[in-house]
Amino acid sequence: MRKFFGIVATLFISGVVILLASFLLLKMRTGDTLLSLPGMSGSSTNSITVNDERYKELYIQYGLNLPAFYLSLGNAAVPDSFNYIPAANDKMFLINLSRETGRPEVILEIRNLLQKCIAESKLFSPDYQWLVSREVMGLLKSDSWSQFNASFSKTKDSWKSENVPELKAVREISNKIRIISYEWKQWLPLVYFHSENQFNSWCKGWLCGNNTAVVNRYRNSRLNGLPVFRVIRKPFVITLIISFVAMVFSVLISVPSACELVLHRESKWSNRISSALLFLYSVPVFWIAVLLLIFFAGPIFLSLFPSSGIEPLEGFSDQTGGFMRLICRGSYFVLPVLALSYGGVIFFIRLLRNGLLSELKKDYIVTARASGYHERTIIYKFALKNAFYSSLTLMWITFPALLSGSVLIENVFSIPGMGSLLIRSVQNQDQPVLIGIFMLIGVITSLSFILLDILHSYFDPRLTKGIGGLYE
Repeated sequence: MRKFFGIVATLFISGVVILLASFLLLKMRTGDTLLSLPGMSGSSTNSITVNDERYKELYIQYGLNLPAFYLSLGNAAVPDSFNYIPAANDKMFLINLSRETGRPEVILEIRNLLQKCIAESKLFSPDYQWLVSREVMGLLKSDSWSQFNASFSKTKDSWKSENVPELKAVREISNKIRIISYEWKQWLPLVYFHSENQFNSWCKGWLCGNNTAVVNRYRNSRLNGLPVFRVIRKPFVITLIISFVAMVFSVLISVPSACELVLHRESKWSNRISSALLFLYSVPVFWIAVLLLIFFAGPIFLSLFPSSGIEPLEGFSDQTGGFMRLICRGSYFVLPVLALSYGGVIFFIRLLRNGLLSELKKDYIVTARASGYHERTIIYKFALKNAFYSSLTLMWITFPALLSGSVLIENVFSIPGMGSLLIRSVQNQDQPVLIGIFMLIGVITSLSFILLDILHSYFDPRLTKGIGGLYE
């Protein structure tokens, strides 16, 4: 029961970490998030800008008016609500002047009166409306209280010189300007707690399936408008097949190879091969992939395997049976699997070799030798099992690494997998797909480590008796 609750706790923590990391990736995007959505900006008739009322509606609809997280740090001079105002000019005007004066309620009222000036100017000529709007927008760009006072005085003088009617809101602003400043408030820190925030909405959307505002922006690809996991599904299956086959191939090759190296450890060729493996491990995998492509798929040398894709460009005919299609598609995966398993084979061989050499020094091996067992039997029957258990963790973590490390291999062989999708999404700034790929790899990594501990507990008697383990 403790193991079950341990697995549930691990899944919960992993899920929170994945959601938090993906949310941080979402917030790290530069520029205006809303204007980056399709149809939000540009020259089309249905596009919007920051100054449109539609922009403010969408800003609230997509949850951007909510705080980012449960906690935020501020000061007594600037209310936390100022940070989530849609218009950038209004936001910076309120924050900068409130921080300097310590009177946010007065600064907010002045902002409202400036907007009232624009509303009052609509009763007069269009030229006057344009003049008032231009001057008010200039005032809202003030970075300091002194700059605002100076600009406001110049604005009033220019309006008087042009014989324009005095606005009622201008007289009210003149009365508000004579305020007492409390600059000390900006040095008084405050911590705000927000029960409703963007991260909370993000978690609800993914865990409960709610179509919340924050999640709704990232459910569909910005490149083709399709749902993210529908875009990822086929490339993920292709990458999963290649990675799993490469993992199995690496284990099948490395286990007997490591045993034979240990069995002939006294031979000079064994030592030379071990040294050569260290050199070969330093060779870049993508270089090996290019060499395989040149020698086994190029027209100059052995054109034995296809050079790109996962099936013929013209497709399969209706007469082609399922078995022949499987054989044909399998030929497309041979070179990518060899290239992807190259580093794993060398790593596993050296890892198992060192583990076997360590096991051969233990007392039970001495007892087995004294009992008359042959050296090959000792290695394969006794030492390999314990060496494999001790190396299982390091070998297992290579599987998630294969999923994320197939980017170069898939691009070399033009395979439409996760790697190609990742590159294409980065080039097109398709952030929803990028977040979906990141979350999927995180889930696979978490599940693989839980499965690893379950396998450890199943095969190792010491763990089943409660002597150790991750969840004990």
